[in-house]
Amino acid sequence: MYNFMPAACSSSNNESDNDQELRIQVSRGDGGEAEQATDASGGKYVRYTSEQVQALEKLYCECPKPTLLQRQQLIRECSILRNVDHKQIKVWFQNRRCREKQRKEWCRLQSLNGKLTAINTMLMEENVQLQQHVAQLVTINHALRRQLSSTPSHSDSPLSL
Repeated sequence: MYNFMPAACSSSNNESDNDQELRIQVSRGDGGEAEQATDASGGKYVRYTSEQVQALEKLYCECPKPTLLQRQQLIRECSILRNVDHKQIKVWFQNRRCREKQRKEWCRLQSLNGKLTAINTMLMEENVQLQQHVAQLVTINHALRRQLSSTPSHSDSPLSL
């Protein structure tokens, strides 16, 4: 069984953690053909060979949403896809667009998380500074209250009413 995860139509082989989470499994069937199987719930699905996935990925990079004619042309021109129905290819493209959307959303959320973490750190540092300032003000307030209570009161003072 082969593991394959396309990296956003780039030729680099470096995979980030999020790319590893979005891997799909591809099984080589007899004769290099797509293999039909049934899952536990009785639903049918297709397992593509790595060569088939590479051909589909190449077209995906050129056109992420091929028309019926483009899918049929792909089947005619690509010998390794001749046994695959255009509807199965349509579903593959839908799934691939969904994975791409999820990957982009994950990247966006990771970026947002980094920004929010930085803001949180700044706010926590500011909070510490404000708490220190409040402690200083409380100390000054206590000192002033002690000063006021230790000074004799003058009943003749114009300030006392």
